Amino acid sequence: MKSKRKIALLIAALLFVLCFAGCGLFAPTAGSLIKKMAENLEKAGSVKADVSMEYEGSVSYSMLTAPIGIKMDFDVEAVREPVVSHMKGKVDGSLYGFSIDVPVESYARQEGGEYVSYVKISNGAWSRQEPENSASESDTAEAAGEGGTSLIDGKTGLALLQKIISGEIKAELAEETEMICKKEAYRLDIEIGGEILQQLLEAASEASSGNAVSLPEGLDLSGTAAYVELWIYKEEKLPAQIRIDCAALGNTVMQTLLKEEDYNGVTEKFELQAVFTEYNTIDSMEIPEEVLKEAEGSSSEGLLDGILPGI
Repeated sequence: MKSKRKIALLIAALLFVLCFAGCGLFAPTAGSLIKKMAENLEKAGSVKADVSMEYEGSVSYSMLTAPIGIKMDFDVEAVREPVVSHMKGKVDGSLYGFSIDVPVESYARQEGGEYVSYVKISNGAWSRQEPENSASESDTAEAAGEGGTSLIDGKTGLALLQKIISGEIKAELAEETEMICKKEAYRLDIEIGGEILQQLLEAASEASSGNAVSLPEGLDLSGTAAYVELWIYKEEKLPAQIRIDCAALGNTVMQTLLKEEDYNGVTEKFELQAVFTEYNTIDSMEIPEEVLKEAEGSSSEGLLDGILPGI
């Protein structure tokens, strides 16, 4: 009799769980998905992604207006141990009257506590780029994601994820899943307010000693926002795709930069996108010896140096 009662209770319990699971009680939320994604990112050994950026705007002075259009498309791959990344693609468009149609390739790795890049623009030679302001080894390691998520900007990316999990940043989970790279994925719509956006950018600038993200003096983002669409693979709980609308941010940054020069700048489109195609498919990565040898003794320069004269 007791056995029958135990079986009946077990069946009732299973029906209870199935009923409420069907009603959505155990359905994923934006916060739970972000939390699981962050945990899985910490374990990811490598990633491959297609990354693009598109910018459209103009700069005006007196009666003259110069349109600006830049598009970047890159194939990116990175490994965790040791941290090495490789990027190859092209930059095209027009800027201040100069036409751009340039292939770019780069490698990056940690050397002596700093992240050093090796860049080749068009058919030029490989050059070595060091940070403008050296950060301490511990700061650099933290920015790389030790104890955080190393496949994105560790310190700033982790702060962003934590703010979404806590509800400080609004994130909404779409009702229907979508297909990314032939796999089912959840979509989250995220709005980052200007004040939080400024905090994150300032943190990124500090972590990189102003080298990766240099903010113009007097920048005030309180009236702006960035709109993010984030897709997370349903099975792996890892980023599938991210699309960021930075038009409002770009408008504010451009106007701040040009304010003292008596110019006027307008950003019509500023969109960043990354599609994460593969995880954990690369065991290790090394910068080719011929790249290191050719870059010996070269001077440091920025990405657009050598592409656009005088910029």
